[in-house]
Amino acid sequence: MKPQFLITIEPSRADLDATMGVEEQRVVGEHFEYLKHLHGKGVVLFAGRTTDEKNMRGLIVVMAADKAAARALLEADPAVQAGIFRGRVEDFLVVLK
Repeated sequence: MKPQFLITIEPSRADLDATMGVEEQRVVGEHFEYLKHLHGKGVVLFAGRTTDEKNMRGLIVVMAADKAAARALLEADPAVQAGIFRGRVEDFLVVLK
């Protein structure tokens, strides 16, 4: 089994949920489709987000060859490329699912 990594993403601005424009909504939709595609390929094990609008974060657990490959997945995310989200990658181990 490939190593697992936790990708944590957060909005690039605190009021994103309340102020998201039409173009940002479209790109966030692309972000969701990107994750669904990776999930279908078995790369994304699971993904979700917090519901507290004051501390919104997305958590994505992926399998990748190494941390650089996991970072490449983050950087290929349409919402990260558009500057809507920013994120980080950490080593991770799923112990229950």
